Amino acid sequence: MIRKRIFIVCFISLFYCCQAPAEVNLALRKSYTVSPKPNYKHCTDALDRIQLTDGKALGSYWGDKSTLGWQLKDSIPEVVIDLERTAAIEQVRVYTRGGGVAQVYWPDFVIVLVSKDGRSFKCAGIARGRDPGGKARYHRRGVPHTMAAQNLAAQGRFVKLIFQPGSTYVFLDEVEITGSFSSSISPLALRTNLPSFKDPMELFDLAERQVQLRDNLDKTITFMSAQQKRLTSIRVELDTKLEDLANRLSRTTDRLFLEKEQAEFNKELGLLRAKIYQEVYKKPYVCIPANPMEPLAESPMIFEPEPVREINVSLWKGEFESVAFNIINCSEQPMTIFADVSPLKVTVTPSPDSVEVFTIRRSIFVKARRIGSIADALVLQNSRPFVLMPGEVTQIWLTINSRGLVAGDHKAGLAVFASLADGNDPAGRVIPINIRVEPINFPKDIPFNTYTWAYPKLSGITNKFLGETAMDLSSHHTNVFVVDNQNIPFPTRLSPKGNIMAQVPYEKTDELLRINSYARTYLFYWAFWAQRRDSGKFGKWMSDEWKKTFSSWLVDWVEHLKSTGIGYDRFAMYPFDESLCDEFYELAKLIKKIDPKIRIFANHFRNGPRDFMRFKELIDIWCPREMYCAAHPDWVAKLKDFGKPVWTYDCMGPGKANDPYGYYRLMPWKAFKHGFTGAGFWVYSDPIETVPWDDTIKSKGYYGVVYGAADSPVPTGGENIVPSRRWEAWREGIEDYVYLRQLQAAVDEIKKTEPAKANQIQKLIRNITEKVLQNPDDYDGAYEARKNISRALIQLKDGNFD
Repeated sequence: MIRKRIFIVCFISLFYCCQAPAEVNLALRKSYTVSPKPNYKHCTDALDRIQLTDGKALGSYWGDKSTLGWQLKDSIPEVVIDLERTAAIEQVRVYTRGGGVAQVYWPDFVIVLVSKDGRSFKCAGIARGRDPGGKARYHRRGVPHTMAAQNLAAQGRFVKLIFQPGSTYVFLDEVEITGSFSSSISPLALRTNLPSFKDPMELFDLAERQVQLRDNLDKTITFMSAQQKRLTSIRVELDTKLEDLANRLSRTTDRLFLEKEQAEFNKELGLLRAKIYQEVYKKPYVCIPANPMEPLAESPMIFEPEPVREINVSLWKGEFESVAFNIINCSEQPMTIFADVSPLKVTVTPSPDSVEVFTIRRSIFVKARRIGSIADALVLQNSRPFVLMPGEVTQIWLTINSRGLVAGDHKAGLAVFASLADGNDPAGRVIPINIRVEPINFPKDIPFNTYTWAYPKLSGITNKFLGETAMDLSSHHTNVFVVDNQNIPFPTRLSPKGNIMAQVPYEKTDELLRINSYARTYLFYWAFWAQRRDSGKFGKWMSDEWKKTFSSWLVDWVEHLKSTGIGYDRFAMYPFDESLCDEFYELAKLIKKIDPKIRIFANHFRNGPRDFMRFKELIDIWCPREMYCAAHPDWVAKLKDFGKPVWTYDCMGPGKANDPYGYYRLMPWKAFKHGFTGAGFWVYSDPIETVPWDDTIKSKGYYGVVYGAADSPVPTGGENIVPSRRWEAWREGIEDYVYLRQLQAAVDEIKKTEPAKANQIQKLIRNITEKVLQNPDDYDGAYEARKNISRALIQLKDGNFD
């Protein structure tokens, strides 16, 4: 009986969207309006006005003209279908495509609204479509998907569909609306209390949360199934409660719960999870180990057979390392928790205070486009208390800074205390911390160029905290600072003869350079484009007057930079972004003619050698996108043959959907494998008005790796700039590169004197690099690699390499 019940619950919760539609398609050949207009060039045509309801579901491939497609910036696609007369609406089906190839994903969800007059709309329900990722993303043409909102029991003539994009692209093939035009339908069978929303953000927030609740319920069912043996004694009780929750969400199917209903549902599901955890762990709370590089989502429940017994860390002198563990409230009461670190016990002296060595952070759940709620923001917690609700999980991050430590062993303890709402205090825990500082110095001046297009004056998160931002960038090993085009001292007014009458003051640029003096290289981004060129800053493009004005301006600016102590080796001009257009070629030749010592930066391959070969003598720093480097190793080889520095970068997004380990931490590993000397990513903090704590608000999502205190749902411990798991992973990746580079330097040093040993170590480096890069889902891989590299370096130093 129990097995039958759980099977029914699973079936309802996991496969409710697969019910057969009604026979009549009310939308067939009906007119509709779309906003904004479809704009994806490979499928947009004049027939877009009829293809969405033509009865032909052909798969919505973005290269087919039968598809409606959008490439979005900040807008949200809407479709309004006129059924021509009032109808009873049971189901809405939307045919789309995603899977991740070419950064195309299914919409996260579709909100269905109905109206009798086409002006006043009420919400009938939502259809969930969050992309599953996994193997599907590697399908060359994407994966077709049908999103369905069912059992709506709504009435209206007009049906509006609002899409929450899963990326910057949305592709639609067909919309079907099933129900009946019959006047014999009983009014009692229709819902008359549909909610309306004046604030569209309130509607989106509710829809986002309901999709998350559905995910949480599904993962609870999955966890119960996996833990059947441990739940035997309370299985009947759990099944009954779970079936009730599943039925409530399934019976109304895709009706949107209002805020009070969602809160009550979330509370009941939390209590159910707490009861499951209590039966599994037999404790009011548990501390279980976690890999800090591994994403933590809100929906899955967590099982680890062994609690955290001790924390062991091995690192070099002068670097950072992070460890993590999860705390689960297994009780049915709110629980107040705080953690603190004891003073260091050392085998060598002197030793710094624990406050200088340890930073305690807590990973806070944030809304992430395409993947739901994830624990990404790392707020400064230290010994401040926080509250965990029943069944809730949080992650504690302990970051260790070894700059004040000497080589040897250091010990401390992390104390965790808890207090229940009824006044009972469960037993506290002290987790031993064992730190081994290896006899290797991490270099202050790292042999790697790192950058993030920070643009601190353009971001609402950083523009009031330039000093704090600079300290954060520096502490994460940033040493290349990109100056945005709005802070370049361009002319602002020319005389009729082309003489510069006014320009952006040098002081504006100088201020950024001074604040970011940690940088060893400055990239000056001009934001020129093939179509608009310089937007008329110097007059008519490439006319004699233009060249004269431009030359005068460039020479004067370079002289000014020299006067501030910034010579040719400290800067490069970055005129065009991701382009090797003819205009760039013209400009690069002119710059070199004016002053051959001025370095030029380019971050594009374009179409390969036929485009970049002509720039061979013009570009001084190449920075092709990493995904193209992986696809075209022969192009990489040609670039490296130029004998110029080659860096790399990537700009996949939205940022929170990128894996902290596979995307951020491993990018410097990829640079090392290619033989590059720099790496970066877009972007530190989006240079637009964004809401990083909830990147579902903008269609493009949030690409940045830091959060602002102003919008934080919890206190940030006095920090205005809050790091993310991804930002910390990036720093770890840079330090990994330094490990690899140090070992490579040791090989280069003994190549002539001890070739056999050098070949052996070179093989070790190659094997380590390949193993880590071929296993991007093995979050322990880089840690194991560091141990092997440290061991090899110490053995080489001691003269006993094996």
